[in-house]
Amino acid sequence: MRDVTLADKVMSEEIFGPVLPVLDYESLSDVYEVVDQYIDAAKGIFEADPGVAVFIYGHTHAPSLRRIGERAVVNTGTWLKKLTPVAPRFGTLPPIYVPSFCLNFFRIHGADGKVVIEYQKIEKKPERELTLVQRLLTPRHGGAPAEPIPERTVVALADRARMVTGNKV
Repeated sequence: MRDVTLADKVMSEEIFGPVLPVLDYESLSDVYEVVDQYIDAAKGIFEADPGVAVFIYGHTHAPSLRRIGERAVVNTGTWLKKLTPVAPRFGTLPPIYVPSFCLNFFRIHGADGKVVIEYQKIEKKPERELTLVQRLLTPRHGGAPAEPIPERTVVALADRARMVTGNKV
C-alpha cells in the first residue's frame, strides 16, 4: 500500500471541503456585483475557517486569481464561446456581440507542504463571425484588458488546510 501524499489529500474531501451555496443569482444585477459577492463570501469563509486555503468559484466567464492575504480566490472562467457586447462607433445603434474564446484551466495540487495553483491558457482565435458591417462598426480594441493571472501561485498550507468551492443557490 502506498503512502498518502499531500497531493492526494488536496484533492480528497477532507481537504477539498464542501461545495457551499454562496450566491443567489436572481438578486444580482451585473457580473461585477457577482464577483464582489464571491470575494465577500471568500473573505467570510477565510475569517470563519482558518483552515481554508483556496476558495474556488466560476460562472462569470472571466478567469481570475486573487490573493487575499496568504490565501487565494480562483475563478475558473469558461470553455464556451463568449459573446461580449461592444458599443458601436456611432451613436444609438445597439451593441454588437463580439465572439471570443478563453480556454484555460487551473491545476491545484500540493508540493513541499504548500498548495500550488498553476494556470494554463490555451490560445484559440474564433472564426470570423461578424459581418463586414459589424466589423466596420466595432472598435478594434475590445475594452480594458483583464488583470494577468500568474502561471504559478503558492499558498501556504495551514495545519488542516482545505479548499472550498462556491456554488450558486
